Amino acid sequence: MSQDQLSISNPNNHSASSQSDLRSFWVPPVSPATKSSIRQQVLDRILGRISEQDLLGKSYVEQYLRHKYRRNCKANTLRQAAISLVQFLSFFASKENIVLEQLSREDIEALVEALQDRGLKPTMVNIEMTTEN
Repeated sequence: MSQDQLSISNPNNHSASSQSDLRSFWVPPVSPATKSSIRQQVLDRILGRISEQDLLGKSYVEQYLRHKYRRNCKANTLRQAAISLVQFLSFFASKENIVLEQLSREDIEALVEALQDRGLKPTMVNIEMTTEN
């Protein structure tokens, strides 16, 4: 057997293989762009809606929702958190001269009362008040 015949018949001899043959063997094919997950789509949609609104402290909401996403929360959890936070910020946006960092216990109590006035049961208004006066 000649050297040429050996290199063709021996699959371990790469010297006789063409460059394209090696590339298909060693370089994995590039897969088409995969569709983003449902959670990612929900997060993107929520963040888009929030960015369109003129809410005080929306950067905090965006950071929090990204944190929840990284913690692998489900899409529905992201939605519910966004709804609650937007309601929270919208309530205080109606007040004048409110700075989020300076919210008091009375401000939070006013929010709880407003939610209860809307018909929510006290068990549904889940705001812990751990700050002291």
